[in-house]
Amino acid sequence: LADPAVSRVLVAGAAGGCLRLMAAGTCPEHAAWQSEPAPLRPAPDGCEWEWEGDGAASAAEGYLDEIVAALPPDAADHLLPVVQGMLGDADWRTVRAGLAALEVLLDAHPARLAGHVGAVVRGTCGLLGANPSAR
Repeated sequence: LADPAVSRVLVAGAAGGCLRLMAAGTCPEHAAWQSEPAPLRPAPDGCEWEWEGDGAASAAEGYLDEIVAALPPDAADHLLPVVQGMLGDADWRTVRAGLAALEVLLDAHPARLAGHVGAVVRGTCGLLGANPSAR
């Protein structure tokens, strides 16, 4: 997996599919997420996933986590622009999925994302005014 071309293919294929499913698999009945903060990872006390009721989205995030962890760090360079695009989307489900994907990237390759801190901060801070749930 050291070949950057392989990383690009995996990001476009497997990881891209997970990102789309994370957004599309979110139940539209959870629209309250737009107006209230909602953590996307399990609480430290072992509570269920915050994606509860969104089985497809939860599974997709788990697959994305495994894929990104298995990829070389340069995969973050290919995936980050896709995630940034998700954060700028008008659909709250896509924004929610983008935030979860950003967390996956930060967990898997924090050193690689150090060079992108400015872009990550600008992207997420841009959500604060337009999307209360991003707080």
